[in-house]
Amino acid sequence: MKNNSTTLLFLAGAFVLFVIVKILPKFKSAPTHTTGRIEQADDLKSNYSFKQDGSAWIISDGGDTLSEIKIEIASTLSQIDTGLKYRKTLKTNNGLLFIFETMEHQSFWMKNTFIPLDLLMMDQNGIIIQINEGMKPKSVEPINSSSPIKYALEVNKGFVANNQIRKGSKLTFEKNK
Repeated sequence: MKNNSTTLLFLAGAFVLFVIVKILPKFKSAPTHTTGRIEQADDLKSNYSFKQDGSAWIISDGGDTLSEIKIEIASTLSQIDTGLKYRKTLKTNNGLLFIFETMEHQSFWMKNTFIPLDLLMMDQNGIIIQINEGMKPKSVEPINSSSPIKYALEVNKGFVANNQIRKGSKLTFEKNK
């Protein structure tokens, strides 16, 4: 009887260790809409407005420019965690470009995001590998990248369809000087 209890205790401890080592790190580096984040104080929520950090272009696999976007860049953990949360509007052809430190699987959610969005996910070369259209405001449903990504771009809902953006198109960008 004591051996069974010890075995069960050991297995439970191994499972907890597995979760800490293998699963939690994926959430640690996840951007704006990741589960498990502590929400900011209410008095800070209304101070966000678009700040153009650069411009981006989406190029078809045939080399045609599909769209030009004014981008705000989120590259620090704080910027990535905040993303487009608490914003009431996003102008047409504006977007938020997430630049992650390393290529990793990422997870997003729309909690505290009031704007319906399309989400483009790109590899280290800027090639669009995943498109999520019509993400619902305030949803806590996770949106996971199907493979590791280096960049993600949030734009207004309908942007992808209106600009005929497809997987395989490429995002290029330039930061303001």
